[in-house]
Amino acid sequence: MAFNAFEEPIHDKKLIAVYLRSLYVLLKS
Repeated sequence: MAFNAFEEPIHDKKLIAVYLRSLYVLLKS
């Protein structure tokens, strides 16, 4: 259970990071 509490936010941050990176690449090109 302790792992789930940490896993969820980390997964969300990874998702946001991927989203921001693709957005940055789109704006750059």
